[in-house]
Amino acid sequence: MFQKNELQRQIAERAHQPEHLDEQISKTNPIQEQHNPAHAREAVRVLKAELESMFIGLFKAYKLPIPSMRWLPTTFPFTSPSFELEILHEGKWIEMLGCGVTQGKVLANAGVSPTDTVVAFGIGLDRLTMLLYDIPDIRLLWSEDERFLSQWSQGNDMQRFVPFSNNPPVDRDISFWMPSEWQENDMMDIIREKGKDIEVVEKIDQWTDPRQKRTSLTYRIRYRAMGRNLTNAEVNQLQDAIIDDLASKGYEFR
Repeated sequence: MFQKNELQRQIAERAHQPEHLDEQISKTNPIQEQHNPAHAREAVRVLKAELESMFIGLFKAYKLPIPSMRWLPTTFPFTSPSFELEILHEGKWIEMLGCGVTQGKVLANAGVSPTDTVVAFGIGLDRLTMLLYDIPDIRLLWSEDERFLSQWSQGNDMQRFVPFSNNPPVDRDISFWMPSEWQENDMMDIIREKGKDIEVVEKIDQWTDPRQKRTSLTYRIRYRAMGRNLTNAEVNQLQDAIIDDLASKGYEFR
């Protein structure tokens, strides 16, 4: 919770200001009507600056290069306006956290005045751990494989992950016409919900048909089980389930 004078003091102390804040506040990502707009903007600026500083401090502590960061407007059920922070890692933007100004109805339910300006955030600790320790596969975080666990058994918190041999991967591609109002993250959520043993999903092709004025996308899904080899029949069944689910949501496959 912020008081106006405290917000002004913190803003004045920071040379860095997240850019394009006004562009990220809109009718679809609004300031709540019970809040003073200037006060809410100050709260968001302070929140963003604090969270960026936290990530910079972590990467410095682990002697890692400070990554590029960017803020994007988004939608959460308990905050408005809402934002997510992405970090550029190995050429890809990775969502690290979500944040925003807490909805007045949430505050009222907690016995707090809905006119107070309260901020909230949540961090993807699994993704952060993968970045700090250079862990390539999120499933390793729940693995009981001694080849993984033993790397930190000596209490070395700064230990980077040392890769070990894996089972062979099985790749499958999907190609489709880009739907209207398409979001890549939504598609990724569908794929990972339906398909188990997925190691990575990456875009490998994009082109636009000049006659139809439609854009085609191709993604490669890499399957790899942690403890055994996958059969083609198993992968085909998983792939068919993903395609059926996407098709039911309006995807047109090529």
